[in-house]
Amino acid sequence: FDRRFLEWEGDSNQLPTRDKRFIYVDTYARWRISDPLLFFQRLQNERGAQTRLDDILDGETRNAIAKHDLVELIRSTNREPQRGETVAEDEVQLDPILVGREKIREEILLASQGRITDLGIEILDFEFKRINYVEEVRKKVYERMIAERQRIASRFRSEGEGEASRIGGERERELKRIQSEAYK
Repeated sequence: FDRRFLEWEGDSNQLPTRDKRFIYVDTYARWRISDPLLFFQRLQNERGAQTRLDDILDGETRNAIAKHDLVELIRSTNREPQRGETVAEDEVQLDPILVGREKIREEILLASQGRITDLGIEILDFEFKRINYVEEVRKKVYERMIAERQRIASRFRSEGEGEASRIGGERERELKRIQSEAYK
């Protein structure tokens, strides 16, 4: 049997979060054979192990995602949002998270390690490769982002037009004053 670290590729699954948002989750894990005799007795070969890991890791991933909100799956910390070129009314407040992606990943890893103790293998690492919205939600998110940026751009344009009008008014007033003095 192979003594190296082996790789498990999870299927890209569409899963619901606790707040009823559907997302695609793509995962992978690394594992190795820890007890070759037990491994042979329980699973026979790597294909059997991959099938068993599919059941265990996909199930634990589904359970963990169903227990948490989307924001906890996406973010890892309660950091402050970066300040860009936004005006005070455009500043964003991020919802505080209690768990975070790293703790959810560890939760899945620990739960799956508990279920494979009698198989002669051990899971070394579990990671999320990609978390993405389903296509319908992604389109709505993009539309919302575009509308928000257009709103900010139109506000900047209106402020620029107001400034242009003010400068034009001052120029006109100065021109009239110069012409008046010249006429005098």
